[in-house]
Amino acid sequence: MFYFVSTPIGNLKDITLRAIEVLKSADIIFCEDTRHSRKLIEHYGIKTKIDSFHQFSDERKLQKIVSLLKEGKNICYISDAGTPVISDPGYEIVKILKKEGLEYDIIPGANAVIPALILSGFPPDTFFFGGFLGKKEGEIEKQLNRVKELDSTLIFYQSPLRILKTLKIAEKILPDRQVAVVKEITKIHQKVVKGDIENIAKHFKQDEKGEFVIVFSPTWKKEKNLDLKKIEKEFKLLEECGVQTKKAIKFLSKKYGISSKNLYQKLIIKGD
Repeated sequence: MFYFVSTPIGNLKDITLRAIEVLKSADIIFCEDTRHSRKLIEHYGIKTKIDSFHQFSDERKLQKIVSLLKEGKNICYISDAGTPVISDPGYEIVKILKKEGLEYDIIPGANAVIPALILSGFPPDTFFFGGFLGKKEGEIEKQLNRVKELDSTLIFYQSPLRILKTLKIAEKILPDRQVAVVKEITKIHQKVVKGDIENIAKHFKQDEKGEFVIVFSPTWKKEKNLDLKKIEKEFKLLEECGVQTKKAIKFLSKKYGISSKNLYQKLIIKGD
């Protein structure tokens, strides 16, 4: 059987008991980077043999995996961090297993997308994950233009070297959204910076370090003749009277003709 096993994205304690059990019982573990994965494997006393499978691995390595499975071996694949297949070479394995009619399973666990979404404070009911943004300015513009009309939360990975560039491009393409830049999730230097896109760029340098996730809020527009201070006072009064936040937002959205999502952005997220 083949298992895609989720591993920690930073804190080594963020691994499931089942993941450790499966890794220990496997005949071989394929790793995106054996040097990186060896730290985790040694930390949990896993003695299983390891081999590499990365974006530069050729067809011979895929055929090796297929041959081992047909021999009845139990095989695991782990990426450098988080859930395999998502924005890593693991999908090449999925394709060959499907082609050969071989079954596989996933051992769920840590990933960066959901924690970043929750830390952003943006609505989680509908969101779009776009993987890694491009390297060049034109690629980033194309990716953001493709999703700018989606009225949902947008989530992307990006290199630390291109965070500032990405924010400046987003300011032009996504002016009606808030943004949250989440850095080093689960690690000692975890950080979340959120607010208007034009005000967030000043928090970052050209040569940032670490792992980053960029989260954009759903679209919100500044309604004309909307007295936000008056609405904020009413919102606070409703909360003081024991009305739940969700119900207060719903009541005020109907009263003033503004969508619940937009009002949530203005009263809750922007105020954080």
